[in-house]
Amino acid sequence: MTQPPLNFDTPTSRRSDHATSAEAAAHQNKGSRQADAAELLCVIRQHPQCTLRELANLSRLDAAAVSKRLSDLSKAGAIYPSGTSVCSISKRNARAWRVTEP
Repeated sequence: MTQPPLNFDTPTSRRSDHATSAEAAAHQNKGSRQADAAELLCVIRQHPQCTLRELANLSRLDAAAVSKRLSDLSKAGAIYPSGTSVCSISKRNARAWRVTEP
């Protein structure tokens, strides 16, 4: 199964953001953003119904990076929130994610 290419051309900072945010956005490597999203998509495909913390635990990404890539993937329509699940790490209810089937 082939996933359509993800579009990460959307701005990562706003005009109203502090200058350091714009500088960080300009410095951000678009390739690593796509690679991180692709890795996360693969993890979600292998482990559906995982929470953010569980995904961070299963990947090489930290929770902050997972959160950002979940947002990117959700906006791209590649994944969707599939309800809540008790997180095995925090032991609390958290949003769970699934891959959108083509």
